[in-house]
Amino acid sequence: MMVRWEMTPVRDLASFRLTLIHSRIARSAVRVCMLCAQAVSAAVAAERLEFTRLIAHWSGYADPGYLAFVDDLKPEIAQVGFYGAHFWSLADTPFGSGYPAHLPVRGHRECGDWFARLNTELHRRGVKVVGHMNVKFLVGDPDSPDGPRSFFRFYRNQWDEKMLGVKPVADPIDLLEKDKTGKPISHKTYSTGDMANHTDLASGLLGEGTLQARYIRGAFDDKPFTLGKYESVRIRAAIAELAANGGAPMGFYTAFEDPEARRA
Repeated sequence: MMVRWEMTPVRDLASFRLTLIHSRIARSAVRVCMLCAQAVSAAVAAERLEFTRLIAHWSGYADPGYLAFVDDLKPEIAQVGFYGAHFWSLADTPFGSGYPAHLPVRGHRECGDWFARLNTELHRRGVKVVGHMNVKFLVGDPDSPDGPRSFFRFYRNQWDEKMLGVKPVADPIDLLEKDKTGKPISHKTYSTGDMANHTDLASGLLGEGTLQARYIRGAFDDKPFTLGKYESVRIRAAIAELAANGGAPMGFYTAFEDPEARRA
């Protein structure tokens, strides 16, 4: 902030004093603004959440042993539950119980109520809940012999304007990313690459992610990161390789139902 100073003739002492008072008020206002900005910055910094233990589950969270596992592990954050386009695409279909969401019940309202009860139990244990909100890809078919499926069925036939408001576009195809020919982009796979994705001893794959971890750490200016590995064999090694390379260790597919995996 800049303060403007003006030189004016002083005709009497009263006006001179008034000019000084205005100047002091201006300087005080600057100091107050600076102090307020510092206070806001301090408040934002104080609200920053730091944690050391997070669990994430795409499946198994409906298992009777899930909350017992939470009781044993005492995580600060649980990433669980699917919302957004995935929820509306899959919750009312026979595909919702499969990959990726493994929704425990069928029906939009039924599934939403189930997640509300689970979140309540986690909050009661002092755990913050972060849901999965996928914004990069959708599940479904715009057209099929049975008509639109999953997201496209929901968008065209099940959209509730009282709950969700007016549709942003008439045709859901207009929401999709397109290639240079104007065709919507579709694919069926994603991973860190088969060599680092998981361990398959019979094929000679050891799921080693050190190279990827070091590249990410260097390219992203030492910011926190992790690798979404589909590892169920070298669980301890997968955790250790991330910790050794500055990443956030994770046992992504640690099966808590298995006592041996749970100890890992």
